Amino acid sequence: MFLFYTETGRLDELLGKYAASRELYYRLTSHNGRGSEYLFDAEIQFNRGNLDKADILSHKAGTIAAKYHQTGTGIGAWFLQARISIIRGETDRGMGNLDQITALASAVDKRVYPVTGELCESYIYAVFNQINYVADWISRGEYMAPGGVRLYAPAEDFANIVYARVLLDQGEYSKYLGMTEEMTAQAREHYNTLALIYHNVYSAAAYKKMSMPDNAAESLHRAIELAGQDGIIMPFAENGRFLNDFYQQVTLDEKERGFIDRCLQLYNKYEKNMNVLLRGSSDTALSILTRREREISLLVAEGFIEAHFFAGFSGGRKSILPGIASRATVMYNHNAAFIAHPKSRTGVLEGNPIHGDM
Repeated sequence: MFLFYTETGRLDELLGKYAASRELYYRLTSHNGRGSEYLFDAEIQFNRGNLDKADILSHKAGTIAAKYHQTGTGIGAWFLQARISIIRGETDRGMGNLDQITALASAVDKRVYPVTGELCESYIYAVFNQINYVADWISRGEYMAPGGVRLYAPAEDFANIVYARVLLDQGEYSKYLGMTEEMTAQAREHYNTLALIYHNVYSAAAYKKMSMPDNAAESLHRAIELAGQDGIIMPFAENGRFLNDFYQQVTLDEKERGFIDRCLQLYNKYEKNMNVLLRGSSDTALSILTRREREISLLVAEGFIEAHFFAGFSGGRKSILPGIASRATVMYNHNAAFIAHPKSRTGVLEGNPIHGDM
């Protein structure tokens, strides 16, 4: 997230100052962060619900970042495009954007970028209801412990947003509320008003779930106060499934009600996509496993792979056929015509009828 700002109500003014000073800054720093001014603007538009403008600006930022080899800006651009794509219902494109982040981060000889890539991926999974895919070092809060994963200081706010969302999804409301003071203190230290907005929205959701409506309303009022003047509505819409009914029940003044109505319009427009499950139903057997446990399960299922005298190679698909296939299926796959075929040979897959049938 590139949207760092400290004074509410002056976001557009800050964007203007950024644009006015950028060329001097780039000359002094040999183009460090080139393209970030467009990414900053793109995130403003995104958080205001202007997805088309945000998409255009993020592509512009990514193009410039690639030209000047600015990995951080490039990762930020791909990340924002992933969020836009998934909210629009373009899940495959969004997951492809995440693959681009992984490729870009792994191509640079700096540990910070792979960690940033995992953080971006985990944010997507947390917000779009797949917390079991969140990196373990985030979902367990390991980055907060001494000797844990080292983060660039402002990225701590980003990790806190993801971790807080995981805690909400897990029903750990008391645990999250007990940590908010520390998390909001970090956000203030880093001049990250957006993180403060998220934590007040999360606090409202946690208090509401704990049947503490007065505390929930106080947190919501504070979130609106921080976000309303700059039109930042996405944090409210992203968390609509926690607070949709509360938004409509809580007592608000006319200005606050107008702001929340805009949040609800955005949430209602993209509700189905915002509540999507990116990798299948949450009630599958795999949903109880961590990412590492799923990787191990896949390795076990693939099994030992070696040359096979008529299937080409063993392992992988053979765990299904013949592994758990019916007798009729196995007999068909191992029929005399297939076995006698000239391509049914050791190490041959292309044109092999047994492999093709599997």
